[in-house]
Amino acid sequence: MATRPRRSAEPASARRRAGMARAAVITIMLASVATSAAAVVWRRKHPGQILWIDVGMYAVVYLSAAVLLLAASDDQPQRARGWRWLGLAMIASAGGNAWFSLVTRHSSTPDAPSLADVFDLARYPLTYLGIFALLRGSAVRPQAGQALDGLVAGLGAAALVVATVIGGSLAPGGGSVLQVLVNLAYPVGDLLLLLVLAAGGSVIGSTLSRSAALLAVGLGVNAVADLVYLVQQASDAYVEGGWLDQVWLVGTAAIGLAPGLAQGRPVAGGRHRTPRLAFAAPAVFALLSVLVIGLQQAGLVCWQAAVPADAAVLVAVVRAALGVRELQHAKAHELAELERLANTDELTGLPNRRAFREHLREALQAPPARPVSLLVLDVDRFKDVNDSLSHSAGDHLLVELGERISAVLGPDDVVGRLGGDEFAIVTFGDSSAGLRVAQAVHAALAEPFTLEDLPVHVDLSIGVASAMSATETAAALLRMADLAMYRAKRRHLGTCVHDLGHEPARDRLHLTEQLRAALRGQAGANGRVVVQVQPQVSLRTQGGVAAGELVGVEALARWQHPDEGLLLPGAFLPMAETAGLLGLLLDVVLDGALDACRGWWVTGRQLPVAVNVGASDALSPDFAVRIIDALQRHGLPPRALVLELTEDALIADPAAVRAVMTSLQARGVQFSIDDFGSGYSSLAYLRELPVQELKLDRTFVADLAADPSPGSSAAAIVRTTADLAHSLGLRVVAEGVEDDDTLRVLRMLDCDVVQGFHVAEPMPPERLRSWLDRWAARDRALPRQR
Repeated sequence: MATRPRRSAEPASARRRAGMARAAVITIMLASVATSAAAVVWRRKHPGQILWIDVGMYAVVYLSAAVLLLAASDDQPQRARGWRWLGLAMIASAGGNAWFSLVTRHSSTPDAPSLADVFDLARYPLTYLGIFALLRGSAVRPQAGQALDGLVAGLGAAALVVATVIGGSLAPGGGSVLQVLVNLAYPVGDLLLLLVLAAGGSVIGSTLSRSAALLAVGLGVNAVADLVYLVQQASDAYVEGGWLDQVWLVGTAAIGLAPGLAQGRPVAGGRHRTPRLAFAAPAVFALLSVLVIGLQQAGLVCWQAAVPADAAVLVAVVRAALGVRELQHAKAHELAELERLANTDELTGLPNRRAFREHLREALQAPPARPVSLLVLDVDRFKDVNDSLSHSAGDHLLVELGERISAVLGPDDVVGRLGGDEFAIVTFGDSSAGLRVAQAVHAALAEPFTLEDLPVHVDLSIGVASAMSATETAAALLRMADLAMYRAKRRHLGTCVHDLGHEPARDRLHLTEQLRAALRGQAGANGRVVVQVQPQVSLRTQGGVAAGELVGVEALARWQHPDEGLLLPGAFLPMAETAGLLGLLLDVVLDGALDACRGWWVTGRQLPVAVNVGASDALSPDFAVRIIDALQRHGLPPRALVLELTEDALIADPAAVRAVMTSLQARGVQFSIDDFGSGYSSLAYLRELPVQELKLDRTFVADLAADPSPGSSAAAIVRTTADLAHSLGLRVVAEGVEDDDTLRVLRMLDCDVVQGFHVAEPMPPERLRSWLDRWAARDRALPRQR
C-alpha cells in the first residue's frame, strides 16, 4: 500500500521537472532574441561585429531551439523522430553561423565552398527528413510523384530566380563550377522547402494544428530570409547583425516552440486536401525551365540559370513517365474492381449468378469429359426470418449460411449466390457425388444460427442435377436442378435428384406424354396448361400515364397437373424443350393470352399483353405468320401484343431474329428484351434491334431487395441500365418486386414499370377486373417519392 503514492508521484515529479527545464530553455531563447534585436538598434551608432552577439546570442537561440526539438515528446514515434531531425538541422545551422562569423568573414581568401557551406547545406536534408517524418506520423503518405512534383517546382523556381535576380553573381570573379553548384544549392533548397510547405506540408497531419502552423511559419520565414540574403549578397548589400539576422532568429524560435503546441486543438479540422498549387506549380515551373533553357541558348541569361533548369526538365520527364505508370495502374485497378463488382455478390462475397453460370459453363467444357453435378439450394421459410426478425437478420443469416456451405466444400467445388435466398454449388462427379455434398451441407446446418440473440434452426431444400460435360448446357442443368429443388420443397424431402441420365425413362416419358396431351387439349388425367396474368404498373408519371396506373400484363404459363398441382414453368419447360413441344406451348399460351386480352379490349381498356418467346420459336420460318394469324383470329391489333425475347434468343442467330423482329415491328407488334443483363451480347445489338422495352433480370431486383440502399452495387447497375435504355428511347421494366423498399429505390433509379408480388400475384385473367377495382380503391398504393 505504501508504494502506490510514490509510484504515482514519480511521473508527476518528472513531468514538473521537465516542464520547468523547458520553460527555462524557452526563457533563455527568447531573451537571446530580444538581446540580439536590441543590439541592432545599438549598432546604428556603433557598427561592426560583436562576437558575443553575432556568435554567442545566435548560437544560444539555435541551440535552445535544438534542445526543445530534440527533447520533444510525442505519442507517435514517427512524429517524435521528425522533431529530432529538425533539432539536428538547428545544430547544423548553429555550426554554419559560427564558422561564418569566426572564420569566413575574416578570411581574405575565403574557401569556396567553406565549412560554413557544409553546415548550412546539411540543414536542408535534415529539415526535409523532419517534415516527411511528421507527415508520415500524421497518417499522410506522400507519394513518389508528389516528391518529384516538389523537386520540379523547386528547381524551376531556382532557375527563374537565378536568371532574373541573382544572375552571374553566383560565381563572382570567375569562381569554380563547384562554387556555382554550392551557390545554386541555396535557392534550390529554399524554394523547394517553400513549395513543400505550400503543397505537401501545408497540413502536417490530417488537420492543421497550432503546432503545425507555427512550424510552417518558422520554416517559411527562414526560407524567405535565405532568399533575401542571396539577393543582398548579389548586390553586396548584406550587413551582419542587421534586421535580416533577426528574421532568422524569429523563424528559429518559432520552430523551437512548435513541439510544445503538439497537444493543442486543431485550428481547422476536416479531411486533408492537397492544395491546387500542388498540381499547378510543377507544370508551370517545368514550362518556365524550358523557357530559361531557350533564353540561355540565345545568350540572354547567364549559363548558371540553365543548371537547375536542365535538372527540372529531366525530373519532369521522369515525373511524366511515373504519371503514365500511375494512370495505367489506376485504370487496371479500376477495371479489376469493376469486374469484381460485376461478378461478386455484394452481401456474401460469393460469385453472383452471372459469375456462377460462367463457372458452370467452364466445368461442363473442361477436359477431360467427366460428370458434373449442380446443386441448387433454397432456404425454407426464409420469409419468416425477414418478417419475424428483420431484413438485417435475414442478411446476417445469408452471410453465415454462405460461410458454412463454403467450409464443407472441396477445393474444386464452387458455391455462388443466385439471388435472394438461393445458392448453388457445382462439383465434379455424378449424382452420388452431388448427394454427398448435399448431405455435408445439411450436416453443417445442424447447429442453430444466432439471429438477434435468438437461436434459429434453418433447413434447406436442395435439388441435384448431373450430366456429362458434352450432354447438357449450363442453362438446361440449372433448370433441372431448380426443378428438383422445387420438388424437394413441395414434398419436404430435403434433397431431391433430377438426373436425366439416371431417371427411369418410363416416368420421364409418361410426364412428357401427359404434357403433350395437355397442350393438345386432352385434359382429364393429363391436366391442362392455363394462362395466368400478372399486372404491370407505371412507376412514375410520364407520357400521359399516371404513377400507379395499370399499363399492361404479362401472360404466364401454368400446368394444372392432376397429381402435382399447379406447376410453374421451371417444372415442365425442360421436358417441353427436350420433346420439341415449345412451339405447341407458345401457341397455347399465345391463344390464352390474346383471348384474355380481347376480354378487356372490348370493354375499352386497351392494355397490351406480354408473351415470352424462346429462341427456337423466334427462328421458326413461320413465326411471323403464326403471330399475325393469332392476332387476327382474336380480332386484336398488333399493338395489343408484346413479345418478350431473352438474350439467348437474340444471339442464337442475330441476323435472322432481327429480320423477323423488324417485320413484326413494322406491323405494330412490340418487343421487349427479357432478363436483360443475364447474357453477354445485348449491348452489341441493342441499338440495332427494334425493341421498345428492357426487362431487368430479376437477380438485380433480388439484390436490391437484399440491400435497398441507393448506393449499393445492384443500384448502380440498375441506374446505369435505366440511363442506357432511356438514352435509346426504351422503357425499363423491373419484375420480381417483393417489398416497398425495393419499389422506392426503383423509382429513385428511374425505372418506368414494375411487376411482382408486391403489386399483384399472377392471377387468372377473369380476376384482373376485380383486382383493378381494388387497386384503384386503394389509390394505387405505390410509395410516394420523397
